Amino acid sequence: MEGKVIALTGDVDQDALDSATAYFNKGDSVNTNERVMLTKLDVGDGQQVDSWITATVERFGKLNGAANCAGVIGKHHGIKAVYELEDDQWDLIMRVNLTGMMYSLRPQLKAIRPGGSVHGILGLVRSAALEMGEHDVRVNAVSPGLIDTPLVKKRDAFTGTDSLANITESAIKRPGTVDETASLLVFLLSDEATFITGANYAVDGGMKALVYQSPQKAVVVTDRAVPKLRDNYILVKVVTIALNPTDWKHVKYGLAKEGCICGVDYAGVVEEVGSKVTKPFKKGDRICGFVHGANFSNIEDGAFAEYIVAKGDIQMKIPDNLSFEEAATLGCGVMTVGQGLFEDIGLNLARPSEKAGTSEPILIYGGSSATGSLGIQFAKAAGYTVITTCSPKNFDFVKSLGASAVFDYKDPECGKKINEFTGNKLKYAWDTISTEESAAICAQGLSSGPGGHYGTILNPKFPREDVKYTSTLAYMAVGDAFEKFGQQFPAQDSLFEFQQGWVGEVAHLMAEGLIKVHPVSLRQGGLNGILDGFKDMKEGKYSGEKLVYRIADTT
Repeated sequence: MEGKVIALTGDVDQDALDSATAYFNKGDSVNTNERVMLTKLDVGDGQQVDSWITATVERFGKLNGAANCAGVIGKHHGIKAVYELEDDQWDLIMRVNLTGMMYSLRPQLKAIRPGGSVHGILGLVRSAALEMGEHDVRVNAVSPGLIDTPLVKKRDAFTGTDSLANITESAIKRPGTVDETASLLVFLLSDEATFITGANYAVDGGMKALVYQSPQKAVVVTDRAVPKLRDNYILVKVVTIALNPTDWKHVKYGLAKEGCICGVDYAGVVEEVGSKVTKPFKKGDRICGFVHGANFSNIEDGAFAEYIVAKGDIQMKIPDNLSFEEAATLGCGVMTVGQGLFEDIGLNLARPSEKAGTSEPILIYGGSSATGSLGIQFAKAAGYTVITTCSPKNFDFVKSLGASAVFDYKDPECGKKINEFTGNKLKYAWDTISTEESAAICAQGLSSGPGGHYGTILNPKFPREDVKYTSTLAYMAVGDAFEKFGQQFPAQDSLFEFQQGWVGEVAHLMAEGLIKVHPVSLRQGGLNGILDGFKDMKEGKYSGEKLVYRIADTT
């Protein structure tokens, strides 16, 4: 930035001087002596601002950029609602904060290149960016949150509060510094930011999250408050997340309400442990698991964010032999397999720790899916003979997981062939795809004799009344009451208690290398990339993989 001339506005004892120092150290001419020109003015007076910019250009010969930091909060220091403000205070705030922004931008842009328009600060920034782009002039906004400045301290003295202490509503639990804000301004005005214009940068210690907005629409926000820690929950700094069909379906079909954090699968690091969590988690532990994303009953309960809260006793410490990317694939699958195969609300099979007395056959329909691949392995570990279905391209994969036989689900005689292979003795079928087509194949494959049991993760129509039918819902594993599909689901302690023991059993099997994670497809873009992942899932553009994203890749 050597040789550039920058115009700054702000309270002389805070923003402007600190920013001026930052620019001065970068080699700019900043509007003390030959390199800094100080001017006292009212930014709400257009003539004063015009004269200031004219004098700056006359002294230094040019103007290369500007950072407009001036602002007021009125005599009530921002603590009154709009309807309580006196007219003179409203006029002051609008004259300085909005009109003053336009008065500053107008001569600044003229000095750089002609142009300008106005409809609110962010609208003003975007319009100016559009108008000035053809002249290679960039216009951006910086929106500071709670910054440690003399102005904030004056407000605290007036209100008798200490707003800089015990900060809990942001990801970074402290106030920002003037230097941090100034550094961003320096960057935006430097040649390192020549392709950034019309943008608003929040310097507020907030966090990024993917939230449900309306049916078929989810958006990435950057100002989300960190969820409040509940007694039986853990606060987690998320490293990676993985996608499941339930994630995009909640968005497409409007199964959440505005502001819900999306997503169920994550891996990260423990930040804080609630007082009623019984498992020995501590700060710094690597952890993964399942949370109730897009929860209509609590909008904070989702995985797709920089910080999340997770029900403590059903989360799993990541085994040393797994990466964050691999661990992120486990949560929903582990919960679903536990419910569907081994709980009494599912097939109620013997668990791996119990071992089945015989090698009885079981059909895992959809073996190459993320849930199906885990189902194959856990059923095999429990002593069952596993039969499965998938596309021929995935036959070798499912066999490597322990399937004894595999059938092409597109074969019109798939169900019949399964029945013949098992000698009409197949009693258990677990459907991880759960469509009417998959249910029909399972019905054909099951024995025509008594004792048949069909388990599903959704509620497809099943064509046989002589077969026991059970359906599970992973969200019930969390052990909290919730609303979904227009129904009320009460908390069921027994389901939560099962999962407490089940995740411990899973962690042991994972650490011993007896269970393999589903193949990972690491995608780019972080939270922003999830929306493309949703689209690929809906369109069936991938198979045999779990889509995983790193939070740090979010732009």
